Amino acid sequence: MINEANKIVLHFRWAGFVFSLLSGFIPSVVPAVEDVTTETLNDPQALAILEESGTVFFQEDFEDGNFNEWFDAWGPPEVLRDPRLAHTGDYSLRCLAPYEDDDSSTSSIKYWFHPGYDKVHYRFYCKFADDFNQGWGMHFCSIYAVQGDNKWGEMGKAGIKPNGDDRFGTGFEPWSSWESLPSPGRMQFYTYWHEMQPDIYDDNGDGIPDIHYWGNSFSPNPPLIPERDRWYCMEIMIKSNDAGQDSGEMAAWIDGQLYMHLKGFNWRTTNDLKLKRISLGVYIHNNPKANVVWFDDVALSSGYIGPVDALSVTDSNSQTSQSDSNSTNSQANQTGSGGNNGGSGGCFISTINHSLNDLVKILE
Repeated sequence: MINEANKIVLHFRWAGFVFSLLSGFIPSVVPAVEDVTTETLNDPQALAILEESGTVFFQEDFEDGNFNEWFDAWGPPEVLRDPRLAHTGDYSLRCLAPYEDDDSSTSSIKYWFHPGYDKVHYRFYCKFADDFNQGWGMHFCSIYAVQGDNKWGEMGKAGIKPNGDDRFGTGFEPWSSWESLPSPGRMQFYTYWHEMQPDIYDDNGDGIPDIHYWGNSFSPNPPLIPERDRWYCMEIMIKSNDAGQDSGEMAAWIDGQLYMHLKGFNWRTTNDLKLKRISLGVYIHNNPKANVVWFDDVALSSGYIGPVDALSVTDSNSQTSQSDSNSTNSQANQTGSGGNNGGSGGCFISTINHSLNDLVKILE
């Protein structure tokens, strides 16, 4: 049992709301990450600033028939020639997470762009197969800041809170909410940084809460649940903070419409920590069946990219010089109202706090 003298009411302040939690320890202080999606959508100047174009420094349409510029291939994925399956052109990337007797399985690749950027937009097209079913949980495409020049650095740290000078980043992924939502699930951020909120649950039933750091999840209200067998244009953005300031941002667009815009992140404690690695693919926990996702028309930029027909560059597959440029038991913390087809009417901002029946390890 928890010593009565050590009981403290903890306040987690997120987007103007306060979570109170009775516990025997104090996690790190969490800043007020603010959902400004509705405000941005209703302010043409703010939206124009957020969607200001930049320098496209990488493109991949797989028309060369390979993914030779990528690394860390798991599965592995296949580049297939079939214009009926591609978003544009003749080729696309097929990621098959095979069925392996209900074990977890994956199919993915990564791209490294050292020395990195302070702000990166990551655009990709994806299509879930018509029978896609993730079961209870999966991970998808991500962007990360990583210390140093080792492209393999800081991998395999799921459940470990970053220090502030080693890594930060987010996945943008569908979440089935323990199979309570239609497949593939709602689109959300799954985010790691040094001021993230902890998961708190009793691992062994001794009455003493244990602390874990799985990714903090951010999803709008109402969320988008993608249709299967349909191409979507997904774009995510991270803007790094100035060290010591809560000036970081994160945003997402779906089919060219703003889906989420969050401010107030203290992503890093040193300006030397740069965004420099992305992943493309799928990882499924306790995969219930063989699952396929198709990808095409990937791009990275220092500014907003938008759908492929809006992209105008002269040199594809090129990298320019650097510009100066993962709730408590309830996920019902709502802010804001309004929005449009692609926008958010308020954002659920939460960590996932598992019950004793839900003790699972979620990979980064």
